[in-house]
Amino acid sequence: MACSHSLAERVKRLEAIEIDRDLAAALPAERVKVHVADALAFDYGVFPQGVRIVGNLPYNISTPLLFHLAR
Repeated sequence: MACSHSLAERVKRLEAIEIDRDLAAALPAERVKVHVADALAFDYGVFPQGVRIVGNLPYNISTPLLFHLAR
C-alpha cells in the first residue's frame, strides 16, 4: 500500500539513525533529529521507555539488530 505522506509528517517527533553521512545530511532537518551512527552499536537506552522503532534496513542486519534491541 503506497502512502503519499512521509513518516515525519505523521508523527510529532522522529529520530533517525543513519550510518551514511551523505544520506544523513540529505534527510530533512525539520521535525527530524538524525543520529549519524551504526544502528548495531547505537545506545537505544537514550530513548524513553515505550518508544516505537521502525526501519528500512538491510536484510543481513535484521537479526543482529533485533538481539541488540532486546538487550
